[in-house]
Amino acid sequence: MATIHVFADESGTHAAAPFLLIGGLWVPESVYPVLTAAIVDLCNQHRHEHEVKWEKVAPRFLGCYTALIDLFASMPGVAFNCISIDKGKTDYAKYSQSDPELGFYKFYYQLISHRLEPGNSYYLRLDRRRNMRKFLGTLKDCCNSTFKRQYGLTLDDPVTAIQAVNSERNPVLQLADVLLGAVAASYESVITKPEKLALIQHIQATFHLSRLDQGTPWRLKEKFNVWQFQL
Repeated sequence: MATIHVFADESGTHAAAPFLLIGGLWVPESVYPVLTAAIVDLCNQHRHEHEVKWEKVAPRFLGCYTALIDLFASMPGVAFNCISIDKGKTDYAKYSQSDPELGFYKFYYQLISHRLEPGNSYYLRLDRRRNMRKFLGTLKDCCNSTFKRQYGLTLDDPVTAIQAVNSERNPVLQLADVLLGAVAASYESVITKPEKLALIQHIQATFHLSRLDQGTPWRLKEKFNVWQFQL
C-alpha cells in the first residue's frame, strides 16, 4: 500500500474567467520530503524569498520557475492532475440546489474520485478558501463511498484525511499553484507578461504539448493530465 499526498488548488473563480480549473500535485509519501526540500533549495539558490506563485512570476525569477518545472518533470511518481470546467455551461440551479459553492465541491469530487486506486491511501491538502470546512467531510465521504461501490464495500476508505492548508507554508502546494496557474492562463488566452508566456512555453516543450488549454494525450495521463470535463 502506498500513501499519496494530494495538494490541490483552484483557479478561475473570478467572474470574468471563462473556465474554472481545479487541480494540483499527487505526491507519493516516499517522495514528499525530497520534493519539499528540493523546492526550498531551488528557491534559495535563486534567492526567491517569497511564496512561489503563478501571480508572482517575474523576469528576475524566471530561471527559478523553469527550474521548478524541470524538478517536477524529473520526480518519479509525482503527477499533476486538473479538471477544467466551462463556466458558461454550468447549471447550478439544476444540479447544485442553486449553490455555486456546492457545485464547486462537486467538481472537486469528480477530480479526486476518478484518481483513487485500490491499495493506496490518500491524504488531501486543499488550499484554504472561505467556508470550505463545511464541505470537506462530505467531499471525503462521497469519494470513499464511490470508491467502495466501484471496487468493493469491504475495502478500507482510500481517502484517510482531508485538510484545509495555507499555501504560504507548503512549498509543494505552491508548485501546484504555478502549474495550475499556467494552465488557467492558457484557457483565458490573455497572457500579457512575456515571462509568463515563456514559462508556459517551457511547460509545453517539457511535455511535448502544442498548448495547455486542451485535454492532454493519453501518454501523459500519469504525469501531466488536463481533463476537459464534459457537462
